[in-house]
Parts: sequence; C-alpha cells; structure tokens
Amino acid sequence: MDDFDALPKNTREKIDRAFDKASSSYSNSVPSADHNSYAGGFIVDDAPAPGGFLLDDAPGGFLPPDAGGFLPPSPPSGGFLSPSPPAGGFLPSSPPPRAARIRSPDDFITLSEITRALQILDLPPDDEEVLAVFRNAATGWGAREKGDEEGEPEETVTRKDWRAVCSALIGDDDEPGDAEMDEPEDVVETIDDEDVSMEIQESEGDASSDEYVEETPQPKRKRGAATKTPARKTRQKKAERADSDSDGDPLNRLLTARQKRECLHAFSLFFPGLEEDAVKRRRIGIKEITQASNILKEKTNVEEMVEMLEAFSSTPDKTMSLSDFEKMMITTRMV
Repeated sequence: MDDFDALPKNTREKIDRAFDKASSSYSNSVPSADHNSYAGGFIVDDAPAPGGFLLDDAPGGFLPPDAGGFLPPSPPSGGFLSPSPPAGGFLPSSPPPRAARIRSPDDFITLSEITRALQILDLPPDDEEVLAVFRNAATGWGAREKGDEEGEPEETVTRKDWRAVCSALIGDDDEPGDAEMDEPEDVVETIDDEDVSMEIQESEGDASSDEYVEETPQPKRKRGAATKTPARKTRQKKAERADSDSDGDPLNRLLTARQKRECLHAFSLFFPGLEEDAVKRRRIGIKEITQASNILKEKTNVEEMVEMLEAFSSTPDKTMSLSDFEKMMITTRMV
C-alpha cells in the first residue's frame, strides 16, 4: 500500500478532483450531457378549437339564445384535451447524469496546469521546491509530452506521480508536531551512541577489570581470573553486548566514530550552508532529495523517492532524521 492509498477517502477524492478540474486533457475527454437531446415525444402543434354541434345562423333547441349547440354549460377548453398536459410528451422527469470517465493512473496534466491544481488543493502554487519535484517527474523516464496548437511540446505529469507528490506534501502538513517532538530524541541518541563508541575504543587498551565489574554483573563472577589481557577483552565484549541489550536501536550500536562522521558528512550535503549542530536537527524529505537530484543532474523517479523514505523513516511524515539516515547507510553498506 502506497501513501495515497493510506490517506482517508475524502482526501484521496480531493486530490483526484483537483487533478480533474485543472487538467484540460481529462476534462475535455469527458462527454458533456446535452439536455435538449432528450427532448421529444408527441407534442400537438395546434390544439383544436373548442366546439361541438353549433348551428350556423340561429340558436336552437331549448337553450338560451346566447348558447350554441349541444355544448355542456362549462366545458374545459380545448375539446377533448386533458386540462394540463405535460409539455414534451414522454419526457423523463430529469435528464440522465453526466457520463463519467474512469480515472486512470496514466491520465496526465501539463506543467502549466499544475499551479492551478495546487491552488485547488490549497497548497502553495509558487513554491519552487514543490514545482521542481513536478518538473523532475515530468522529465524523468516514462514521461510523456503533449503538443499544443503551435506545435511546441509541453511536458506532462501523470496522475500516478501527482498522487505520490501530493500525498507526501499533505502528509508533511498533517504531522508537523510529531517530527518536531522526535528531533531532540534523535540528537540525544546520536550523541550518546558516539560517546559510547569512543569510550569503548579508548578503554580497550587501558581499562581495568574493576571498571567492567561496575558496569555489568556478569564479569563480577570472573573477577579473580581476569588477570590476562585476553580475558579482559572477553569481558569487554560481554559488557558491550550487555549495554547493547538496553539500547533500542541495534544499527546505531554498530556504528564506529569514523562511520558516524561519514554519515554526518553525507547528511550535511542535503543542507548546504548549515552548521553541524543545525544539520543534526534537520530531516530529509522529498524536497531535499529532489534538490540534490537537480544539483547532480540526475533523474530520480518520484515513486522511488517515496519508497526509500517509507523504508527508512521512523515517523509518520515519511522524513529521515540523522539516525534514520545512518540506518540507511549501514543497510546499503555505503559506510
């Protein structure tokens, strides 16, 4: 299930409706209903004049002089016509609904129509980062072009990519508080892990057996036999495993100081110009990945970006903190 399918039904309908209204290719392909085409039936052009058996010259019978023929005293106008015939004969009470076209992921919208679609969704239509994401989707592999009347091709975005980008943007707006609350924990966890890693490396050469007895109860039973360096290293490994049991993130345990520096350096490339402390508090989303792709002049598929964020993000807004980024680097063996 992708981000779009995980959204509420009314939100999914809102995203598709904005696409339908702004896309000329979709709206022009839906046939319009002509109400006049359903008009018809048996309509009488000229109703016959009221009448009966009237005498030409003089009144007759036992009727008053001003009465004519054998007409009833108050006949309904129009002879044998019904008093109020429905106009149009056998017309339906209401015209049939407008024919609807099935929405397809391959429907497309031009880049010039994207801004109007964003306005309908109440999203910023002039955000250059958002527009860059759509331009990247339009120029990526599998993109198509639409020729206008002058013959100039115009780049287009499919409904599938439109849904993916809007799902990420709306997801960022829906969960702003969670990301901010999680950031301090990520920073503290990263600093603690680095300190532990540095302490283990420094203690390998000069740590005494008493230090390990204080940290964990397991080496305490072997205190008397811990006189040789190999035994001390064994206790050190046991202590490291004991400490790791209380650590909630196994991937961070395996990072050395060198690996952490390399991860931080790679993470900071997404936020040029920021200090190291500020970089540690930032999160990588679809906007940052698109910016990096544009700088490197690489074509990145929108769906691939969303899948990567879903795989390594630890928050509902599908963004990666420095800790999440380290997990990705370790998993992909990039450090």
